Amino acid sequence: MTPAQIIALVRDAAIVAALSFILWYVHRADVNSIAVADFKAVQKQVETNAKTISQWHQEAQDAEIKRQQDMDRVSSSIASQHAPIVLRVPPSSSTVPGNPPSPSGGSACTGGSTEGPGVDLRPQINAFESKYEEALGQCRAVLASWPH
Repeated sequence: MTPAQIIALVRDAAIVAALSFILWYVHRADVNSIAVADFKAVQKQVETNAKTISQWHQEAQDAEIKRQQDMDRVSSSIASQHAPIVLRVPPSSSTVPGNPPSPSGGSACTGGSTEGPGVDLRPQINAFESKYEEALGQCRAVLASWPH
């Protein structure tokens, strides 16, 4: 056998080995494809996830309805408060200094006294209650819509 024949024989053996490896790899890849049982398990998981997401959406809608009902209840409760809250300065030896008169000649506000109508704080308190009850209602709605 000549050296050229030996080299040709080694080359042909390498080609046959490479083709055998390629055929074995393609056959093995077919065996490792997704099994029907795996595919069914994935479908079942997707269905379970869809049900869970649907449940979360329902909980979020229920939380929003509950928040709106709470806000309506709180708003009507706050709106029904009509009794004035009058701020009067308690009697003391010193009076509360008033504001200085304006340069345009307007009258100066005098300090508070125990006599007279005083200042009604009901509108400011109602606005304060409305503002923070709305914020608390939104917090409760977020917590209620959180997935369980």
